[in-house]
Amino acid sequence: MPPLGAILEGPYDWSLRPVAEIFREQTRGTARTDSALVGAIWRVRKDLSFDVGLRRARVGDESIHELRLGFTWTLPWKGSDK
Repeated sequence: MPPLGAILEGPYDWSLRPVAEIFREQTRGTARTDSALVGAIWRVRKDLSFDVGLRRARVGDESIHELRLGFTWTLPWKGSDK
């Protein structure tokens, strides 16, 4: 089965926007993975965002629960628009 998934995000103009992701994958001879994530991205400034998500997954008979935290920091690149 080829991987199937979708990611949805609220409008980029919102400084705090909701996100959601669903995912399913199974490689021949392995357990199927079903995963769902809900969370938010908080844009503090144009070049800095923080994100948080709660993920629940099932891989075969095993349940997985995760808290995911991250950030995106954009650095200026020579010749790029400011």
